[in-house]
Amino acid sequence: MTEPKPLIRANEPGGRSIDDPSDDAVHDLLADMNLSHRVVIVRRLDREPVDEHYMQVYLNDDFSYHVEYREGGEDRHFQAEVPWQGDVIGPRPVAAVISDWMHEREGWREALPWVPWPSDRNRPTVSDQVPAVGTELRTTRLVLQRPTAADIDAILAIHSDPAACLHNPSDAIGCRGEAEELYGRWDAQWESCGYGYWAVRRVGSGTLLGFCGIKPMELNGREILNLFYRLAPSAWGQGFAAEAATAVAAWATRNVPELPLIARVRPANTASRRVALRAGLARAEHLDGPGIDGHDLIFAANLSG
Repeated sequence: MTEPKPLIRANEPGGRSIDDPSDDAVHDLLADMNLSHRVVIVRRLDREPVDEHYMQVYLNDDFSYHVEYREGGEDRHFQAEVPWQGDVIGPRPVAAVISDWMHEREGWREALPWVPWPSDRNRPTVSDQVPAVGTELRTTRLVLQRPTAADIDAILAIHSDPAACLHNPSDAIGCRGEAEELYGRWDAQWESCGYGYWAVRRVGSGTLLGFCGIKPMELNGREILNLFYRLAPSAWGQGFAAEAATAVAAWATRNVPELPLIARVRPANTASRRVALRAGLARAEHLDGPGIDGHDLIFAANLSG
């Protein structure tokens, strides 16, 4: 007996493809999105032409969602912006709309603020926004700049905060002199390498949220770039760390492509694990091993050979 043809196909470009996905499968595809894998497309295969009946979700830099649907010609093409509502809610509102659309249930058209799709719309990627050279990086919400001596007090405040250094107590400092020494090491790396740790601020604000950057080091006898991100606890839970780490990872991939990018994460630090994944790194279990503060889980990008 010939198997029936699927009616719906969900896929990530270059990744998974699921025919007639369940509601849970759609939710999981959206939950697995990160800033290196931004797009999920759900197509109807029972309507002609197939390529003009779909829903597509794009993950923005700030982890909000850009959702579009099309039902035929250009006059039936719409879009909506859905803000990020935190890890607890995650993609559920968008997944619910797609599920209702798949099953032709009522209410999905009213669930989001749809507006017509401009015919000339082009969407930039993170790599389009990160300059190839220079010391300043920008994302939708953040500006990353080379630290200066004026940032020493912020270095002390963050690195003396027990919560900020909970999983890496060896990074903790206790006085301004230690902060000055740490800044001196960061500045020396900038002088010798042309890159290092960036100070992270909100666009349009002088408030420093934390630090994120890369440092050359060795792991298991191999030269790598270590991805670092540490923000003040007051800046947690808003996607800033992942947004900054993604900008830095994109810069490293474009400008230091010969070195693998590594993030070392303590097993209990689930938030840091999410940041590494959203920045486009993947688990590299074969590199796990002891670190200064205990066992390190390794996440990696550009890992070959």
